[in-house]
Amino acid sequence: KRKWVTDPSIGAKLVTEINCEAASAKNHKIIIVSHSMGGDAVLEALREDPSIASKLGNIITIGTPNQGSEFAKVGINVAKLYCATQLWPVNSYCTAGVKSLLEAYSALPALAADSQQVKSLPSWPSNVPVLAVAGNIRPRFAIPVLPDPVWGSVGIPGPYSGTDGMVTTSSALHGNKVNGLGGTFEYRCNTVFPVVLPIVTPADCEHNALLKSKTVKNLVAAEV
Repeated sequence: KRKWVTDPSIGAKLVTEINCEAASAKNHKIIIVSHSMGGDAVLEALREDPSIASKLGNIITIGTPNQGSEFAKVGINVAKLYCATQLWPVNSYCTAGVKSLLEAYSALPALAADSQQVKSLPSWPSNVPVLAVAGNIRPRFAIPVLPDPVWGSVGIPGPYSGTDGMVTTSSALHGNKVNGLGGTFEYRCNTVFPVVLPIVTPADCEHNALLKSKTVKNLVAAEV
């Protein structure tokens, strides 16, 4: 995930793969199941060659940041703010280091919420069903009074966070219903964690855990 989807090895290559699969499939259309930035890669492929839409029978996106990732945006801003608080010459080295990191991992600034790269991606084609799956984690707060097997206290569910830890639910829910297929599915789940953190939050609907979730697997199988 170092490179953004406009890199020839991602968007353009996906166009080639879709055309190749479509040619071998003859009268059958292609089904694409994508996770996270993989959905953005499909959009980039559609931007580079809109004609491939006619070869797609269904697209399933899981945790795709259609509007970018707030985590990426906040992470970049925090790193820049940290460097700005350092004394010279430390701040100059820090700033240069962050700049080099963002250049090496071009997907990070591109993935930031409301980035120009994300905004330049097209909308999903109206004639192709898109099933958009999103996670929404509900944290559990602990009250250190009554016994609880996990926390040593009673866990009280808090409000849903509106994120899978990496991508907001609203950013991921960009489905398109066509002929009974597609649409959106918001997978809500609880976690014993008191807060929702990126990467490490243990929950079935967490960004990466969505790929292993039986609920999501069954949903994808039914859609296919």
